[in-house]
Amino acid sequence: MVPSAVVLLDHLPLMPNGKLDRAALPEPEFTGAPYREPGTPREKALAELFAEVLDVDRVGLDDGFFTLGGHSLLATRLISRARAELGIEIPIRQVFDQPTVAALAAWSEASAAPAAPACARCSPRSEAMIPLSFAQRRMWLLHKLERGAATYNISAAFRLTGALDQDALVAAIHDVVERHEILRTTYGTDDAGEPYARILPMAEAALRVPVAEVTPEGLSAEVERAVAHRFDLTADLPFRAALLRCSPQEHVLVLVIHHIASDGSSSAPLMRDLVEAYTARRDGRAPAWEPLPLQYKDYALWQREVLGDVADPNSLAATQIEHWRKELADVPQPLNLPLDRPRPAEAGTRGDTVGIEAGPEVAAGLQKLADARGMSLSMVVQSALAVLLGTLGGGEDVTIGSRSPGAPTRRWPT
Repeated sequence: MVPSAVVLLDHLPLMPNGKLDRAALPEPEFTGAPYREPGTPREKALAELFAEVLDVDRVGLDDGFFTLGGHSLLATRLISRARAELGIEIPIRQVFDQPTVAALAAWSEASAAPAAPACARCSPRSEAMIPLSFAQRRMWLLHKLERGAATYNISAAFRLTGALDQDALVAAIHDVVERHEILRTTYGTDDAGEPYARILPMAEAALRVPVAEVTPEGLSAEVERAVAHRFDLTADLPFRAALLRCSPQEHVLVLVIHHIASDGSSSAPLMRDLVEAYTARRDGRAPAWEPLPLQYKDYALWQREVLGDVADPNSLAATQIEHWRKELADVPQPLNLPLDRPRPAEAGTRGDTVGIEAGPEVAAGLQKLADARGMSLSMVVQSALAVLLGTLGGGEDVTIGSRSPGAPTRRWPT
């Protein structure tokens, strides 16, 4: 969210109707390093990937990824694009250590390993017992520990204004669930207690979209009730939808998805498909979309193949687990901090948000420090937090959790 260029204007150019005239805005002057054109094929390819991921017009040899507004999540996307386009594996650390196109190209030419085989559609197999991805397995375990609480629900409520074709909307929701197998997947355990996924045919999915009349006074409570649903992952679809009718021209569509089936990155394609399906059903036809090239089961099986068996000490999975086992060994839990009340006997999820606003001078200083150290702004702020926690009594070994955009949240978009 850090712009790569800022342009000061005396006033914003407006169209006769008062809206912003984007075409009349001046082109920003890039104030980064002097432009040096990439020369080798690898440099040109990486420069194009930098520009694509960072959404800038061009990137030169000496332009730094983080100077242009990059951060760790965009670095992950860069790695993914390099894997797909160049067939090479770039560790995320190298993006921080070699942040310019020139440095990363030189490193990749000399040291980058070939990328793992690309994920592909798996051969036909029984849909009855599919292994979980490691992320799903983690979420399945957390769900059990939370005793099915709504902690890992991802929810959104959309206010729909105007004439609504209710039947078309319900049909569109069914279309989306049929298209995305992960939305009609339940989770069981085998005789050894190992979890597995089972994709339900649409005939067995039993998807209902209840419609309820609500008053303006009761709307918030009804939305809260819908998003607080406790999923039974062994029997329930991990997806629910409810339509709240406030008036003939006002509706609220509530969607709730368990985190085992979705994350923040899933929201955009899900909503695109829902809008496309609703448009088609309103016109009296089925959506004419192409079949998905991959389903989530394909990714889960591919991941197992690439990472290998955890029980095999030579597998990539075992190597990574051993790394984190050593990294987190002897980490003090919980942090020894001065508290204003006793810790509860059992950890809970009732938390709060504390906002901290940094003024323009502080923000500019933080960004300058990040640029000078070749770091992202997030890394600088997290380092400051670690120093603070250590000073307050946390010691030199501090663990910090941060929520990415893909983590569960409750949103009320309009």
